[in-house]
Amino acid sequence: MIQNLFHFIKKSITAKQFLNTFRKSPKDFTRNRKVTFTAMILLILSSLGRSIQAGIDEFIITMNTDFDTYSKQAFSKRRQCIKPEAFLEILKLSSEFFYENADFKTFHNYKILAVDGSKIDLPYNKQLMDKYGCQKGTKNSIQALASCLTDVMNNIVPDTCTLLCK
Repeated sequence: MIQNLFHFIKKSITAKQFLNTFRKSPKDFTRNRKVTFTAMILLILSSLGRSIQAGIDEFIITMNTDFDTYSKQAFSKRRQCIKPEAFLEILKLSSEFFYENADFKTFHNYKILAVDGSKIDLPYNKQLMDKYGCQKGTKNSIQALASCLTDVMNNIVPDTCTLLCK
């Protein structure tokens, strides 16, 4: 199941439409570089939960790349060329794939879903301040509200939502 999901996601993110939709600028990912758009997405996903350099090093070994090194500075710069919505789309595709292909658990034929929310402190900078303002009663606290929908019987996250608010 996991291998099929991986191939499905890789096929989806390799599509030209995915690249055109989720790169920040039409100029991004047009030159021949060490790490392509698809490889960058896979690298970001595989690096979750560890240091950037450890994730890069493991990616180079696991994916049997044709390069030996990739700096975390280069990684950070290229990561900025991908719209965050790309990862929401991958979450959506993964969830759809799971519910269409897995023999998932239910309780009396119902999915048991739970929602949890949280406030996320954002860095204070002029751009965010001008766009969203500060929390009421503060001079420099910019926050986002996030919620996460979880299928508690199958231990997956079918959806998330983040809102920047005043």
